[in-house]
Amino acid sequence: MHLNIYYLDRIFQRFRILLLFSLIVSASLYSQVIIRESIKINPDMQKKSLSKTLSGDKVLALYFFSNNHNYWSVSVTGPCNVADSTRWNGSSYDSIKIVNPPAGNYTLYFTQKFPNGGRTAITFDSYYSDVEYISSGELLGSGCIIQGDEEREEETRSCNLSKLSYDNDYDIQYINSICSDKVVNRPTLVTFNNGNCADRRNTAGGTSISITKGAADLVFCDDQGVSYGSEISSELYQTAYKIKLNTPYYGSAYNAIMTFNVNGIVKTAEIPVYPATKVFCLGTDEPTAINLVHGMTKDLTVKSVKDGDCNEEFPDSSITYTLNITEGANYGHLKDSKSGRTGTNLQNVEHFQGIASFQYIADGDIPVNDEKILVNVSANDVNIRPFDIEIYLHPNNINVSFSPSSIKPNDTSDIVLKYRDSVGVWKDFPEYNVFTFSLVQGQEYGSLEYKFRNMFWIGDLKNLEGALHVKFAAVANMTVSSAKTDLLVSTYKDGQTIWGSGSISIGSSGCGSAPKCNTPPELPKVGLKENKNGFDGYDGCGDKLDAVGYFHPIDLKKNYLADFQLDVCYNETTDNWQFKVVGGSLYFNVIKDICDDNVRSHHMITITDTAQLKTLDSLEAFKAYDDFNYQKTYGHHRANGYFLYKASLAHEGVHEKKYIALLNSYFDNTYSSRFKTINIKCDDNVNDIIKAQKVCKDSYISIMDEYKDVLQTQWSIIEGQIGSETRDEFEIATQKSEEVQNTIGEYTKYLENLYPSLKSKQR
Repeated sequence: MHLNIYYLDRIFQRFRILLLFSLIVSASLYSQVIIRESIKINPDMQKKSLSKTLSGDKVLALYFFSNNHNYWSVSVTGPCNVADSTRWNGSSYDSIKIVNPPAGNYTLYFTQKFPNGGRTAITFDSYYSDVEYISSGELLGSGCIIQGDEEREEETRSCNLSKLSYDNDYDIQYINSICSDKVVNRPTLVTFNNGNCADRRNTAGGTSISITKGAADLVFCDDQGVSYGSEISSELYQTAYKIKLNTPYYGSAYNAIMTFNVNGIVKTAEIPVYPATKVFCLGTDEPTAINLVHGMTKDLTVKSVKDGDCNEEFPDSSITYTLNITEGANYGHLKDSKSGRTGTNLQNVEHFQGIASFQYIADGDIPVNDEKILVNVSANDVNIRPFDIEIYLHPNNINVSFSPSSIKPNDTSDIVLKYRDSVGVWKDFPEYNVFTFSLVQGQEYGSLEYKFRNMFWIGDLKNLEGALHVKFAAVANMTVSSAKTDLLVSTYKDGQTIWGSGSISIGSSGCGSAPKCNTPPELPKVGLKENKNGFDGYDGCGDKLDAVGYFHPIDLKKNYLADFQLDVCYNETTDNWQFKVVGGSLYFNVIKDICDDNVRSHHMITITDTAQLKTLDSLEAFKAYDDFNYQKTYGHHRANGYFLYKASLAHEGVHEKKYIALLNSYFDNTYSSRFKTINIKCDDNVNDIIKAQKVCKDSYISIMDEYKDVLQTQWSIIEGQIGSETRDEFEIATQKSEEVQNTIGEYTKYLENLYPSLKSKQR
């Protein structure tokens, strides 16, 4: 800092006598005199300063003046380890200032480098002032150091200034509260205004801050989130701290207590801590109402939206979604984009960070009128609110075609529209009929261009309203070799809105636009898909009221095979379409269930776990023991007795294992090779993916139909409906199996351990 002329003149006036004296003395010094000095602190001023309490921004200012342009420096230390210093190189004056200095003793350190024959006199003043400049400041102390011309390189002198009194109170404040967030543990900034040692380390009185954690794991941290623990000492002294929850907190809201100890002054502050919550609502970025026509597919996305600042960002992986068509299920079905499962009710749909993707495929009944479809999306957690996606399915009364129907990247195609009249004949629209256009699927592969003032206007348009002549423009660069874009068109005619759709292929022409493959096709495997009693109209429990369990393969052709999807590619070497089943396996539908209603109707008590046996008294335990041993023989269950759930489930599981063995044996030895014979060439009849998928799926189903008939006959032989072995013999052998007997034995041994006297009753 540089003094202005006014303050420099004041220093000259104040020290003119002292300077004159020092110059006279220095002129008569002999070389053997090492040092003469004059340092004086005004006792009256010192006494006055001891009783002085200052507030606001106060400045301790030290001003220095040298009568020689020599190399010298000065520094100040005090209660806060103040290390402010300055060094002059040929300057005759300068100053040091300390803003809001705490109470305590301050020491000045002067260091001088002596040139040959040099002499110097250093004078200083110290002020306490409300402002940076000292014209109105109060002189607290002064002194003078006179140094001779001995050959020493450095000398250090020190003097104590007045002991200054200062109001060392401080204030604490915090910015917002703390709540736990599983993704980011948000820190809360806590600041306190401390004039004592602001912005400096405190070693004199000591500084410590601690947190009373309560139920939560609270720690101090830096800007990068690195934890300092729940206590901070003077080693980490600063005027602002960040506090975070080290781990997510799910308890009740409470106030964490911080304790500050600054130079012996103790204060506390409370910061509210709120728990993390897991309350979400499900939603979508799609329009509130989605319009489609029969035959279209629409990609949909469901996502969770958190409720509140302290909520987790998204549900954890244990949460799954259920997609259910609650209205209009006959008009189409759903497909889980991740697993490939299809149906009108998809359960256990997995999500990634709250987001799940699926498709609605309008391939069911053809609507005669406008129909509303509701897709309900829910979760397996009551804290997640469900929602409905509304889809409006319209009759296809506009024929939408493209000319040409297949284009290459960066090409365009005209959109040709016709309407269906009252007798079903397709006719041209009037010349100035306007339309609404929307790219529904594959919109990333193209855009719409519209004609205005005899030129087509280009832009990345996915929707147009009130347009006349429109073209489709494919993108210049594609990340896939081929793609398909679906267009939805509507217009107002004869007092109502009518709809239609069409598709255009983008890529190289013919089969070459399909994904390429050059390896042999992957043959499918087979497996079972378990269903509950009642599937496909079978009610084995109702037909046989004494049945407690039920395993049955579905033998009707329309439902025996679970729906499957095919991945399609084109082998340019063989000029063949190739396919593989999504997921790798074809699944036969079977029913595997326990007849709970029958068990209840016979007043039997179901035991599902050994823990239930602990609740029985000795008489009931003896009764359960007899009932379990009685069930070791097929068909033996007592009304009003105890029913062993896992034993019956094991019985049906043995049936299932035998069926799987039969399934794989015939398939591997005979029918697996049949899929090698599917040979679909690329020709005029099968020249795109959609046609190839249909032809191939029909071929797969034809093979499986034949296989199912043979399989059903063989299973009838195994279960005793055909041949020498009777059905009862089949069931008796199943009940005697190791799986069933070991399950029953597990429960009887458990009871024997509870009541050792039961061993004497063992059959």
